[in-house]
Amino acid sequence: MIINRLGCDKETTVMVGDKHHDIVGAKDNNIKSIGVLYGYVSRQELEEYGADTIVATVEELTKILLG
Repeated sequence: MIINRLGCDKETTVMVGDKHHDIVGAKDNNIKSIGVLYGYVSRQELEEYGADTIVATVEELTKILLG
């Protein structure tokens, strides 16, 4: 997995995505996920696939990622 090759920690890694495949991929690899609503997916779909967090704007995403 690329995060292992880069020396990243799964605890501090997050998958940001706008499709359910992104959320599934994160879950399959035990990585937290952030679903974004400014792409191709609905809130309902992100919730159904278990996104850990859902954001509506780039500003919201920035606040989460940068604290």
